[in-house]
Formats: sequence, structure tokens, C-alpha cells
Amino acid sequence: MKKSISFILFATILLQSCVAYQKTSVSLNEAENKGKVKVTTTLGNNLEFFNIDFRDSVYYGDYGKSRDEIALDSAQISSIYLQDIRRSKNQTTITIVSLVIGIPLIVIMGTIASINKNGIGL
Repeated sequence: MKKSISFILFATILLQSCVAYQKTSVSLNEAENKGKVKVTTTLGNNLEFFNIDFRDSVYYGDYGKSRDEIALDSAQISSIYLQDIRRSKNQTTITIVSLVIGIPLIVIMGTIASINKNGIGL
């Protein structure tokens, strides 16, 4: 039972973390209110935001669990990538299927190896 609960919690975490981004960059204006975005700065840092808003002639990116806001300076932004929802869902599905198939397979292989190590043949 404990293994089932652990697996469900692990899968839930994976469901939330699989995010894929589009391959082509967009402008700040195009990224406004489009959901999750990845911003690459001119220094090469990658920042992920839940959303980009435009207020009082300034773009703001929402980040973190508390949805803190940071003002974005277009001069310091190299590229902006929108979330690719289709690829994100596909990656999540592939990850879950791999876990569902892979974990039992690893357990079976470990059991067989343990049996063979103890001198009990199949």
C-alpha cells in the first residue's frame, strides 16, 4: 500500500513538472497573457514565468509559488518562448507510461537477479 501511495505522489509531481516550450521566440507583446513562458536573458539565464502582464507601460513576469512579480526589461531579454501545450502533454504521457511499465519491470529484474545470486535457478 505504501508503495502505491509513493508512486501516486511521484507521478503527481511529474505531471506538474513536464513543460515543453515552442522552438521559435516571440516578442514581449506576443507573450502577454499567454500562460507559461521561458525567458532567456542576454546573460544566458533562463527564467520561467507563469504569465506575463502589461501594466503602467511595464511588463511583469509572475514566478514562484507565491506568484511574485518581476519587472521585465526588454533590453535584457534575448528570447521568449511560449509553452507548447501539445508537447507538454505528450512528454507527461510518455513519462507516466515509462514509469508504469518501467518500475514493475525493474522490480521483476531485481527479483530475478536476487534469485540468481542466491543460487536458485529459474
